[in-house]
Amino acid sequence: MKGVEVVVVLATALVYMYAKNVAILMVRKLFDEMAERNVATWNAMIFGLASRGHVEDALSLFESMKKEGIVVPNGVTFVGILSACCHAGLIYVGREFFCSMKAVYGIETKIEHYGCMVDHLGRGRGTYKRDAMET
Repeated sequence: MKGVEVVVVLATALVYMYAKNVAILMVRKLFDEMAERNVATWNAMIFGLASRGHVEDALSLFESMKKEGIVVPNGVTFVGILSACCHAGLIYVGREFFCSMKAVYGIETKIEHYGCMVDHLGRGRGTYKRDAMET
């Protein structure tokens, strides 16, 4: 069991490194080929996609994480999701994610989450429409 854990940690480090260096296709391939992933792996991929402007892919990946049901999102996951929404101007979507943290996932909001929301609302360049992701 320890060997699998080491492989996941090393692969997660590679995902993080590739994502920071703009190798999105390479990191996505690595992520998709991983036999096992932990929450840090998912977070690294979500942050990588969001930070490179692939917001829809980051949000889609979060949905896949939920559907898979093996890994539960944590507070760090929501920092990535809120940041993605902020960069895309998806004010309503970001607010929905923020509200779901405690209500759906039982995650306490922290200063980082409030910071994302302040940034999000302060930019004020997005839309409040519910269907912002569909248009």
